[in-house]
Amino acid sequence: MAAVVFIGTVLQVGAGLGFGSVAAPGAMLLAPQLMPGSVLCLSFASASLGASKMGGRIVKREVAIALAGRTVGAAAAAWLVASIASKDLFALVFAVLTLLGAAMSATGLKLQPTTTTLLVAGALSGLMATVTTIGGPPIALVYRYQPAEQARATMNAYFALGQIPPLAALWVAGLLDLSALVYAAALLPAVAAGVAVAHFAKGLIDRRYTSILLGFCIVAAVVIGGRAIWRLAA
Repeated sequence: MAAVVFIGTVLQVGAGLGFGSVAAPGAMLLAPQLMPGSVLCLSFASASLGASKMGGRIVKREVAIALAGRTVGAAAAAWLVASIASKDLFALVFAVLTLLGAAMSATGLKLQPTTTTLLVAGALSGLMATVTTIGGPPIALVYRYQPAEQARATMNAYFALGQIPPLAALWVAGLLDLSALVYAAALLPAVAAGVAVAHFAKGLIDRRYTSILLGFCIVAAVVIGGRAIWRLAA
């Protein structure tokens, strides 16, 4: 898991998103007890450190609008997570939402960061992040054709602040406890290492980011979803 968290942090800081897309499938396969609380805490740490390195390029108005939508999505998702009694059903929901996110990332649709698109993308991102810790694809779709440095800075700020509503919603629902914080603290050194090397890996990330990220998410979602369906049908 330390290796998974390290790779996710490099992507998050270097590309502006990607921590949840790597860490969530890794946790579901290797350490399900980290889902979703511990992974959300680690995502907050990685995005916060990424945003702190490029604060001058952040478009604060766009971050605020997207966060308003994310808060609504997170509130709806907390009820959904609390209603899921079966771990296999949770895994199936996770797999479906991951595939949905991958499909959104693969589309060539050109969107602009308007008030409407940011509110909708923020709501979808909050829903997905709270259930699966993967909230990147809706926001990535909005910023896909924006200047790279500005998009990277704004998305890091959004994902840093955006972890607060899902974490608060899980806390209120009784789904975030001390053990989740302990697991997250144990993996913080991997976050620090990822931040340290992210600058040097940015060129490689920019060239191969989409194919690596989508491939990882699709394979993990198929494996997890197939296993969940098999167990539910048994």
